[in-house]
Amino acid sequence: MNDKMSVKKKRYIAVMLLGLALNIGLYWVSHIFKMPMWLDTVGTAVTAVALEPAAGLVIGYATNLFESSAIYMSGTIVFFAITAAGRGYRRHVRGSSAGVAAAAMQL
Repeated sequence: MNDKMSVKKKRYIAVMLLGLALNIGLYWVSHIFKMPMWLDTVGTAVTAVALEPAAGLVIGYATNLFESSAIYMSGTIVFFAITAAGRGYRRHVRGSSAGVAAAAMQL
């Protein structure tokens, strides 16, 4: 068995770290200059285009988790968890808004 990481794995890790760094860095740029736009999604889009949409999803959630725990109060993690659960549950209920409410009540 080869213990070395494959080139594809290294590329995934590098692009995902770059996407996370872009999201956090551009968040601070837009926050410092009080720009009326959300630049913290650029890294998510770059990751999704360069790798696959699922990788962009992981970077988006990682960015939200970092921002909610390091920048905002840690209590906002609950709201991100409800949103994530609602989106996952709604996917199985085929777009009904009842899925979001049910997922929010389960947490």
